[in-house]
Amino acid sequence: MGNVGKLDLRKGAHDWGLDGKHRRGGRVYYEEWGFTDGADSAGKSDAYRGLDAPCDPYTAFLHRNGYVDLFRQGIQGNQSAATRGRGPLITPLPDEAFDDNWVCGRAIEVIRSFPKDRPWFLQVNIPGPHAPMIVTANMAKWYEDVAFSPPLALAGAAPDNYPTLRRHYAAMIENNDRWLGRFLDELKRRGELEHTIIAFSSDHGEMLGDHSLSGKTVPYQPSVGVPLVVSGFGIRRGYVHRGPATTLDLTATFLDFAGISWASSIPARR
Repeated sequence: MGNVGKLDLRKGAHDWGLDGKHRRGGRVYYEEWGFTDGADSAGKSDAYRGLDAPCDPYTAFLHRNGYVDLFRQGIQGNQSAATRGRGPLITPLPDEAFDDNWVCGRAIEVIRSFPKDRPWFLQVNIPGPHAPMIVTANMAKWYEDVAFSPPLALAGAAPDNYPTLRRHYAAMIENNDRWLGRFLDELKRRGELEHTIIAFSSDHGEMLGDHSLSGKTVPYQPSVGVPLVVSGFGIRRGYVHRGPATTLDLTATFLDFAGISWASSIPARR
């Protein structure tokens, strides 16, 4: 069972470890959470705060390849009190060093490490789309001429930078869609696509100027409405469930598909 990306399961500040296994005091917390492969990593802002020395696998990658200053340039103008880390910026990093791309590239490597004759599970936690709204120069071109509809601004005025915020957010979404296609291609290459279950979701949305707000901390639809798409072996094609749903049910659903009882899957406390 593997994970790659931002798990947000830290037990202490910046304790990912350079291998992303959360090794502390002789214990490997990554294994206690049930993962056998992959690595937990920081997101953009946490990586920025721990950038002086490598604090996780991604910042270690930046240091090894001489990308630290480029990463810092791409995010430091986004940390002021005025923007609260939510302004749109373009990073000078090359595409392959952009954090979303780095996570997905590692995910491809983990998939290729799994044996083809045994079941496997992989959770890929891509940092974006998420504030700060930073994209690469190539990604910024994808929507530079697109005019999105204006925000629903019922109280006050919409942020002046909302058009660029929405363009950058759309570019991050499209970049993730591109990687999803690469994951499907890899499954097809391994001969596993027809019997693999794929769940696509997120943990929150983004206001993007609606109600004159940015971020995620209000109970409006743009903030609380997230995608939840499940496809693959044994899943009815084209079915849409319009009732309430929660990502909390995904773990039990995966265990059910694997024929594992929920109770037996809970590790004993140490």
